[in-house]
Amino acid sequence: MIAAKLFGSEGIKLTLGGRGSNFPYAGSIDAASSFGAIMQEMDVNEVCTDWNTNVITSPAYMQGDASPHAVHDGIQIFLRKVSSRIS
Repeated sequence: MIAAKLFGSEGIKLTLGGRGSNFPYAGSIDAASSFGAIMQEMDVNEVCTDWNTNVITSPAYMQGDASPHAVHDGIQIFLRKVSSRIS
């Protein structure tokens, strides 16, 4: 949400998860969109990269029915992506 507020006017691309019964925080997608952010609906094991701003996001815990292992896997993918951008 902070990235959406700060960079929304620049059309930043982010993910905060998706919509549906397994995403209890789907309202955050609408809020981020209202700031101008381009929202990508993704599952817990996916990562969204905005190459223009170098902002990388992942739904992580935003999917309510995700197992801890699935959240861990998604965060690992996120960390590898961040690491590849700073190496």
